[in-house]
Amino acid sequence: MKAARERYKACNSKTKQEDPNLELWCDPGYHGVGTEPVYLTAYIAESKKEESWCACASPSAREGTAQTAEAGMTLKFTDYPESRQLFMNLQGDS
Repeated sequence: MKAARERYKACNSKTKQEDPNLELWCDPGYHGVGTEPVYLTAYIAESKKEESWCACASPSAREGTAQTAEAGMTLKFTDYPESRQLFMNLQGDS
């Protein structure tokens, strides 16, 4: 799990006491250019260990995961629906 947490660094987050919303973002300087928040679940079948966290991942890193995941580890990426739209808006796409 340590290697997965090092490769897919945790998202930045911010909350306000009276606001039920949570703000998530990825910093290009720290997380890498083109990364966006995803809900990442890492599972090791042999030990039945599972961990989940908000991680920053680029689309290309997600595609290449099969070749780079630790032996016996399965990684599942789930998009945050709001983050995809926000990312597109920031990039000037619709």
